[in-house]
Amino acid sequence: MYRIWSYFTFFIRSTNQYGIHSPFVYQYLTQCLYRKSRKHRSKVQKVLIKSIPYFKYKSVELFTDQQQYLEAVREEYPEVESGRKPSDLIFIGGDYFEKFDFESLEEYSHNRTMILLEGIYENRRNREVWNQLCKKARIRVSIDFYHGGILFLRKEQEKQHFRIRI
Repeated sequence: MYRIWSYFTFFIRSTNQYGIHSPFVYQYLTQCLYRKSRKHRSKVQKVLIKSIPYFKYKSVELFTDQQQYLEAVREEYPEVESGRKPSDLIFIGGDYFEKFDFESLEEYSHNRTMILLEGIYENRRNREVWNQLCKKARIRVSIDFYHGGILFLRKEQEKQHFRIRI
């Protein structure tokens, strides 16, 4: 019942690219996320795979036990490094939400880092963690797309939160 209600409230409050007033987020949506992909993947996998070339990321850190994410990144971008600190892109799978130490994000991130979280509406606990992360002063841009969430640390940007239908 929680997931049905949370999707309903998300759908009512969310927008598409036309409701976005941030040039950075608008370009990211229209030039990256809304582009058609060749392979059938989950929404979170599509965001992960499409974001690497768009931002020209060289290093990715994946915190998940699900091999499909690691395999997808290695298949599409074999030149992308893994395990380097700080990382350009950090992915935290839904299976790591409970055990991940979100305070350790400092050591894995820099100003251009994108943090992708899977399953932010999976349960109330994940939703609370997502809301706490969005409130952190270091997080400047947060994008909620129901199946996951994206956080950017861009110091040069005003703090903004978006709910987007992808």
